[in-house]
Parts: sequence; C-alpha cells; structure tokens
Amino acid sequence: MRIASFIVSILMLVFGVLCVVYPIVSVRVLSILAAVCIAAFGVFEITECCTLPLFMRSGGAMAAGVVNVLFGVLLLCSPTEVTVSTFALLFAVMLMLFGIEALVLSSKLRFLGVSNSGWVVASGILNLLASAVFFILPMASAVFLNYVIAVYLLVGGATLLIEAFSMNDLKAD
Repeated sequence: MRIASFIVSILMLVFGVLCVVYPIVSVRVLSILAAVCIAAFGVFEITECCTLPLFMRSGGAMAAGVVNVLFGVLLLCSPTEVTVSTFALLFAVMLMLFGIEALVLSSKLRFLGVSNSGWVVASGILNLLASAVFFILPMASAVFLNYVIAVYLLVGGATLLIEAFSMNDLKAD
C-alpha cells in the first residue's frame, strides 16, 4: 500500500505541475479524455443493449448509445475551442442543476424543520453563480477550472506523499 501511495502521489504532483505549466494543453487533453469516455460509454450502452434478452432491450438505450458515440466522435473531430466550449457549457448546465437541486433541498429541509441548513442554500447559490460564469465565459472558465484541478492535484499529491512517508507497512501476523 505504501508503494502505491508513493506512485499515486508522484503522479498527482507531476500532473498538477503539468496543469500549471501547460494550462491550454491540459484543458485540451482533458477534453479529449472526456470525449473518449463519452464515446466509450456509448459503445458500452450499445453492447449492453445487444446482449440483453430480447424482452429487456430498450430502443431508448440503443439510441442513447448511438448518440453518445456520435457525440464523442464529433467532439474528438471538432476544433479545440469548440470542444472546450462545449464541455464548459455542459459543466455550466450541470452546476445550474446542482444549484437548483440544492435550493429545492433547502426548502424541503426548512419544511421539515431541520435547523442549520443554511449551508445548503449557500451551496445552491454558489453553484448558480459558478454556472452563470461558465455560461458567460466558457473558455476562461475552462482554463480556471484547469487551475483548480492543478491545485487539487498538487495539494492532494503532497498530502498523500507525506502520508506515504509516515505510513508503516502492515503485515499479517
């Protein structure tokens, strides 16, 4: 476990530094990985649909698989700006939905008489504000998100490395 912690922490530190040094390239690589994952998920959906018994197959699942493959391939073939903007806008929609969901949850908690749920309202508002920024400035937001990921990787990698140095090997007696 200690060796795995060393390897993962060093990889996190290296990728964190790369995200800081090469922000535009990092955003492009992340968008390519995301597009490949979308296409791969589509292939999985199609394969799963084809292997199910006939009465369990769903036309909607097959269509979703085909759309995901086409969307992934389209993003892979698109210019960098289009791909990054698309992911930034998808992220904006996701943040907006999370924000709305948090505000709905806060009203339900208030209805149930749960106290100290102001953090849910704050989370919802922050998500909606972040969503607005991603809608207004998709490219700049994507680059900023790259720096947030870089800080996460650097802090997480350094913390894991410290833990790995202080970790004792566990051995079964």
